[in-house]
This record gives sequence, C-alpha cells and structure tokens, in this order.
Amino acid sequence: MAILTYRALSFLCFAGVVAFCLWLFLTPTGYSSLIVIVAVIASLTLCLLYWGSSGEGPLWTAAEVPAQVPRVLIVVLACLGFQLGAGAGVLSLELPINLLTLTALTLTTWVGIPAVALITGFVRWPHRTRTPSRRDLLIVSSVALLIGAAVFFLRMVPLQDTVPQRLPGGLLADTTVTFVAAAAEEVVFRVLLLTALLSATGSRLQALVLSSTFFAIVHVPLDLAGPLLALEWQVMADGIVALAPSLLMKLGVGFLLGAVWLRTGSLILISLLHFMGNFGPVLAAGYLILGA
Repeated sequence: MAILTYRALSFLCFAGVVAFCLWLFLTPTGYSSLIVIVAVIASLTLCLLYWGSSGEGPLWTAAEVPAQVPRVLIVVLACLGFQLGAGAGVLSLELPINLLTLTALTLTTWVGIPAVALITGFVRWPHRTRTPSRRDLLIVSSVALLIGAAVFFLRMVPLQDTVPQRLPGGLLADTTVTFVAAAAEEVVFRVLLLTALLSATGSRLQALVLSSTFFAIVHVPLDLAGPLLALEWQVMADGIVALAPSLLMKLGVGFLLGAVWLRTGSLILISLLHFMGNFGPVLAAGYLILGA
C-alpha cells in the first residue's frame, strides 16, 4: 500500500510540474526562456541519474524502523512553522528586521531543529552502503560544478548595477553563513528526506520527483513570509505569480542536487553546489559593482 501511495504521489507531482511548465509557456509571462533553461537542467540531471547505474545499489540507505519519511517531513514542517512563527513574533514586538536577525533565525531553524531531531534519535542518519567509483565521482562532480558555476553567474547578472551594501571585511562571515545554511538544507532535503524516500520507494526517479517538488514548495511560504505574516492576501497573490520563475528554478536545482547526491553520496559536493547558487546574489549585492 505504501509503495502504491508513493507511486501515486510521484505521478501527481510529475503531472503538476508539467502543467505548471505549460502554464508558464502558454501565458504571456515572458518565462519561456526559463522553461528552456530548466528543461536543460532536468535533462542533464536525468543523464547524471542514470549514467552507469546498471546493477548498482544505493550509496546510502535510511533506517527501516522507525519509518523515516514521515519523521523527516515532521522535522521540515517544524522548521517551517518555527521560522514563520518566530518571524511573526519579531513583527508583533516591532523588533528590527535586518540581515543579522534573518541570519540568526535561519541558522537557528535549519541547523538547530534538525540537530535536535538527530541527537534525540527522532530521525536517524542514513547508513553508507558503498562508495562511488573514482570515474563516476570525477565525471559527475565536473558536470555538476560547471552547472553550479553557470547558475552562480546567472544569479549575479540581474544585480550587475547594484551598489555594494557591505564592507569587504564581512565577506568571510557572509561566506561562512551562506555555506552553513546551504549545507543544513542539504542535510534535511537530500541526506535525510531523499535517502528516506529512496529506501521507502525503491525508485530513484520517484524519490527524486517527490523530494524536489517538496523542496520547491517549502520555499514558497518562506519567500512570501512578509505578506503572509502581515495577512496581505492581495500582495501574497501577486507574489505567487511573481515567484513562478523562482519556483521553477528551485525545481530544476532540486533535481540537480538530488541526482548528484544519488550518484556521488557526497554531502560536501551538494553543499558546495547549493552554496554556489545562493552566494551569487550575496556577492553581487553586497560587495561588487559588476556594471562598473
């Protein structure tokens, strides 16, 4: 029954992604080029996922008892609820919302809560069952890092006329915080959730579709936290439409990171890729005048 449920959910997620892409393509939103970019990422992802996979078992396996998928989902929902609730508390107390506040809240949420869940045994760290060949690791890492570099550059381009907001002395701190936050998300969504889904479904494709879709959806309320907490429904509705390209990009990135995790089992590599995607805007907006 559980396998059929996961299969049905995978089909619904896949159908939803296709419908979402068709909507973006057919409506005059100007997002057609983005669909092409994500399609290329998805194609490369599938190549990474299936390349040389015949006869090979998973690199990591999740604990069978207790079932890990529902427990990891509870942790993710707890993180989401805590971050939104704490944000609402900050607003109600009229405390200043600045970079320091947001950084502290993000790290407390996505590092602290999963750490407590792991330490208490509520969720369990998966077991390493084998290591990839050096050839697999080299090829997959090279392709993934090239894509990561492209995403890093593409996310910097829209900010090419931005005036620096930070002093260069803060670069090390921002680099560290961005990497830690990226690594924390990878632990939750790839190491714990994707691995648990793989063990539960027995299908890498189903696990990848489910985890990537969930990864993208979870970011929607976080990206709309301002109007959501202020109960500005019209602003939030407009924001959902404006976030469409970002949501699609997160789907593509989720597929890429998930495939790299399944093919290499390297937390360092997927954390680095995630960091590269996140740090482009930080670097451009905080320190560089790219248009100068």
